[in-house]
Amino acid sequence: MTDLVFFYGTLMSGFERPGRSGIDSQLAPIGRGWIPAALFDLGIYPAAVPASDSRVWGELHRMRDVSAVLSALDEIEGYRAEEPDTSLYHRVETPVTLKNFLHFYVPLAMTSLLVLLVQPIGSAALSRMPNALPSLAVWPVLAGLVFLVRSMGLA
Repeated sequence: MTDLVFFYGTLMSGFERPGRSGIDSQLAPIGRGWIPAALFDLGIYPAAVPASDSRVWGELHRMRDVSAVLSALDEIEGYRAEEPDTSLYHRVETPVTLKNFLHFYVPLAMTSLLVLLVQPIGSAALSRMPNALPSLAVWPVLAGLVFLVRSMGLA
């Protein structure tokens, strides 16, 4: 059995689910990720059902004391090992795909880098054109106006 546990729905951090705060000290967060499943609204709680064409996002944690955490979760979720068919949920080991840090942040960093490179490259190009001095004099003003317009769009 693994020492990892995946939370989705009201068991995720920030929902203040009764009983969850009692096991927080036994959990070490690893990150956000998803499992191949579909989420259904069953009224008072969500249910994840395995599905290959959709994702359920949640949190992955490492359990410091596996038996204590699983016992507490069984109590919170209404799981009875001796009667798994009458329980409200089933414990299933399933692969979790962690959210790739670089996949999200590299394009953001590259955008900023590209914006930073435009001004010196533009200045170098303007310096080689006819009437370079007036063009170079206008270049910082134009860059400032572009910055102002762009920042209003980001705000």
